[in-house]
Amino acid sequence: MSKKEKENVVEEKVNSTLEALDKFCAEGEHERPTLKAIAAALEVPQQRIYSVAKQPKAGEVYDANVYNWDAIDRFITRRLDADKGLATHEDVILKAIEM
Repeated sequence: MSKKEKENVVEEKVNSTLEALDKFCAEGEHERPTLKAIAAALEVPQQRIYSVAKQPKAGEVYDANVYNWDAIDRFITRRLDADKGLATHEDVILKAIEM
């Protein structure tokens, strides 16, 4: 593959957190959970998830009003625990909705 072809290849990352939010909240059945509720579902201090959410995205102009959902997704992925009933991103979002 030539250098130009490599530049044209778009690597799509699947953001499981946003997919789970869309799955449960897009139809209007549930309100979108806050980051505070997601932190409570994961049993971590809310400051941790807020600091992750405000991390700047590489190659983009920083906007303090926009969350970095890729960083949030990585944060949640590292904390999935089937023993606590949080085996998937959907489990985390459902638990956050219940709170």
